[in-house]
Amino acid sequence: MCSNSLALIKNMTNTNIASQVKANTLKLMTKDGENWPGWLAAEDRRLLLSETVTPNVVVATDGSGDYKTVSAAVAAAPTKSSTRYVIKIAPGVYRENVDIPSNKWNLMFLGGGQSKTIITANRNYANGTGTFDTATVGEW
Repeated sequence: MCSNSLALIKNMTNTNIASQVKANTLKLMTKDGENWPGWLAAEDRRLLLSETVTPNVVVATDGSGDYKTVSAAVAAAPTKSSTRYVIKIAPGVYRENVDIPSNKWNLMFLGGGQSKTIITANRNYANGTGTFDTATVGEW
C-alpha cells in the first residue's frame, strides 16, 4: 500500500499539480519581451524610462537637499495624492527605518544606484520587534 500511495503522489506531482502551479503563477514579465511587470501602468513605464525624472524633493545626508532623511521627505509628502510624488535619494548611507503611512499614496523613490544609495537599519526579531515590522522600508 505504501508503494502504491507513493506512486500516486509522484504521478500527481509530475502532472496535475505541477501544471496547475505553473498556470496560477503571477507573470512579472510581459509577453512582448519587455522587462516590465504586467501590472505596471504605461504612464509609470514612461516615467521610469525617461532619462530626466524631475523629483519633487531631494534627500541628501550632507544637507544639500531638501531633507537629510528619507523619513522626513515621506512625512512631508502629500496625503492621498492622485499624482506621482518623486523623492530623489542622493548617494549615501541612510541609517533609518522608513515607515510609510497608508495615507501616503503614489510615492516613488529614485536612488543613485544599488551600491550607491543604501537604506539600512537594525530592527530585528531578537531585539523584540515583530517580524512584520523588521523591514527597513515598509508600510504601516
